[in-house]
Amino acid sequence: MPIKEIFVFRHGETDWNKERRYQGHSDIPLNEEGRRQAEELRARLESLAPQVILSSDLSRAFETAKIAAANLKVDILPFTAYRECHLGECEGLHKDVINSKYGPEQLERWGSIQRKDHDFRFPGGESKHELLQRIQKGSAVPY
Repeated sequence: MPIKEIFVFRHGETDWNKERRYQGHSDIPLNEEGRRQAEELRARLESLAPQVILSSDLSRAFETAKIAAANLKVDILPFTAYRECHLGECEGLHKDVINSKYGPEQLERWGSIQRKDHDFRFPGGESKHELLQRIQKGSAVPY
């Protein structure tokens, strides 16, 4: 079986990124800078010659993929499973608001890569462990 390479790219900038607000599953579109970043990605992506592009179904990710792959003849497959982590009550909030509402320990746990923090979640959101399970379950691709 031939070896497959996987390249991961993040979506371009949104207004919420610029404002340092947490997005999660909120479908915030790219801004002009994000579209410019996706165009900048185009040459790099073309040099990699992907066979397929897998994307979150959220508009910011899917639009980034469409712009970056404009000159390629490849499928762009949107997957709900590839969305960012659902942040529950914290979606749309600035880091400072989250810090004052939930405390610095909660933000630290959210940003932690320590295994002991993989089950941490903001109210109404999902944990890193649940995110990983969602991605793994939704990753069956016919390629």
